[in-house]
Amino acid sequence: MFATSTTDPWLIAAEALAPTPSPYIDDPALWVVERVREHPWSIQAEVMEAVRRERYVAVKSCHGVGKSWLASRLVCWWIDIHPVGSAFAVTTAPSGDQVKVILWREIGVAHERAGLGGKLNERDWKFGRRTVAIGRKPNDYSPTIFQGIHEQHLLIILDEACGIPQSLWDAARSLMTNADAHMLAIGNPDDPGSEFARCFRPDSGWLRLSSETSGPLRYLPQEVTRSRRLRTSSRGARSSEAARRS
Repeated sequence: MFATSTTDPWLIAAEALAPTPSPYIDDPALWVVERVREHPWSIQAEVMEAVRRERYVAVKSCHGVGKSWLASRLVCWWIDIHPVGSAFAVTTAPSGDQVKVILWREIGVAHERAGLGGKLNERDWKFGRRTVAIGRKPNDYSPTIFQGIHEQHLLIILDEACGIPQSLWDAARSLMTNADAHMLAIGNPDDPGSEFARCFRPDSGWLRLSSETSGPLRYLPQEVTRSRRLRTSSRGARSSEAARRS
């Protein structure tokens, strides 16, 4: 246990009762390795790290690059590393089958392999009566669907994002006022007029990644330096923390 610098008995008691931070809070790829017992590709680990550090991440990808596997592991990591009730995950895709049959089936696989708590159905994850994650298609949403989401830590995943209507993008953005809110949009931006395609403009404010048709995901040229800086900063922070604890 770390030493406390306060002499206030109430603060001492609060620190003693506070939940211990997850050892995986800064390393989603390590969570996948140690909790789910799977090994992400290096670029999947890069995307996970980008989502952890950045508020907006857009991934341009073709079929067969593990999009749903990646998104599902991020959802499970997000819920597992935070105390129940402090985190929420929202996932959506253009159709019900894409939500239930693809993404949430993968969430179920990761949930079982990691031995996570709570109960899953086809589109919801609950601890008792408390919902911690939902999966919805566009027709399930109303203008007020997000009004009851006030959790401190929020993850939003837009799967096959090119097919997501503008109204749902706007609703998702309304949640990004949380200090610890992160959004991942992933898919193939084949419609140049779509909101997803606009994420890949240089001035979009999104961290943008891409993939070759037959190869692994790669950073767009203008993002390479930024990615290296993020990784260096992350390694430096971990080294400093390790030195401080030793």
